[in-house]
Amino acid sequence: MRMVVFLAMVAATALFGAGPSRADYEPPWCLRANKGSGWVAEMCHYRTFEQCRDDMYLYGTTSFCIHNPRSSYWTEQSGPKRRKSQREPR
Repeated sequence: MRMVVFLAMVAATALFGAGPSRADYEPPWCLRANKGSGWVAEMCHYRTFEQCRDDMYLYGTTSFCIHNPRSSYWTEQSGPKRRKSQREPR
């Protein structure tokens, strides 16, 4: 009986699969700060622009916030682009 339950669980996992984990989630904002001598630090752990901006002032005027290039946040948030020809008439 245990073997049947085990095989049923294995079959269900194989059919439905495990969803993607959020362990690969990268927050959407990065802070780039010039540390001097040509060394630039990139810290990509900010969930909002405001969090990034608050820390930006700690690193001086040469630091700035950018979109995280490794984040999937921006591709998930953007919907399909509409062409002019697809717009609804007025």
